Amino acid sequence: MSARRWGLWVILCLAVGGAGIGRMAILESAERDAARSVSEAYDCHHEPELRAIRANGDLIRPLHPRKRPGRPGDWLDENFEPGQSFHFYHSDDPNRPNDRHTTFYIQPLADFSPTQMRLVETTAELLGCWYSVPVKILDPIRLDPIPDSAQHISPNHGGVQLLTAYLLDRLRERRPDDAVAVLALTPLDLWPNKPGWGHVIGQASLHDRVGVWSLFRMGNPETEYETCLRRTLKTAVHESGHMFGIQHCVAYECGMNGSNDKDEGDLRPLWFCADDEMKVWWAFGADPARRYEQLIAFADAHGLAPEARVWRASARALGPTGKKSASVQFPIEN
Repeated sequence: MSARRWGLWVILCLAVGGAGIGRMAILESAERDAARSVSEAYDCHHEPELRAIRANGDLIRPLHPRKRPGRPGDWLDENFEPGQSFHFYHSDDPNRPNDRHTTFYIQPLADFSPTQMRLVETTAELLGCWYSVPVKILDPIRLDPIPDSAQHISPNHGGVQLLTAYLLDRLRERRPDDAVAVLALTPLDLWPNKPGWGHVIGQASLHDRVGVWSLFRMGNPETEYETCLRRTLKTAVHESGHMFGIQHCVAYECGMNGSNDKDEGDLRPLWFCADDEMKVWWAFGADPARRYEQLIAFADAHGLAPEARVWRASARALGPTGKKSASVQFPIEN
């Protein structure tokens, strides 16, 4: 039996046999323990950079607390997800840059105020640091071409909502040839047209390299800019993570945690856990130490003190030679 099929069989057995012992036991086993033995065996006879990535991931892992139990109405209270280890991510051959797909595009959709455009530009700056690829902002698309069937008036707030399925289809059609991903950003609310779903903050495709997210529920950037910025950045790295094949994290407090509403999203950190950091390092060929230098500079420049603290702790954990620094002895907290 192949390592991949063996790993899938182990997770299936854990999911079935553990149904009566509680959600957290299943999640921890599926995300960390079940995949570890097969991934180590796999790495033993594959390229040494995988072992190096895993070793660096293990250095920063103690900094990240395990996922707190979900509250009633939280994402994991209403959705069961098995999680995604680095091994299974790598084995699935996700979307990532190559000789043809080199650039990350930001597509503004509808009219933005100057302050909102500042959010867009800052988000593009972070994505360039996050994924180590060139980021370009495309010319805005106005609402005039969007048909009535792809927008409606929200019964809750009385404003326009745009249909996400239509937007994702149009983004696929307009996607530049060299795009590794195209992420549309709009100040308008988004509507998934699904029973029981009045809105979504963002939506992305795991396979088509397109996504869309909204500033509508981020707050008023004119009066609470820092809050709006942090919410926008969280949504951007989360939705773009999906476009690069990264699934929701269920094991740690992580930027890839699912969320059902703004309050839950505010509890989600901007940074990624060790497993999802490893996915970014591998998929984008990123130098972890250099990437943390860039993220620290970004956080300092934009007044994101908690994020700067996290990335400094991660840089210290890696150390100049990849060995753990003795000065790093504390877990990261929100």
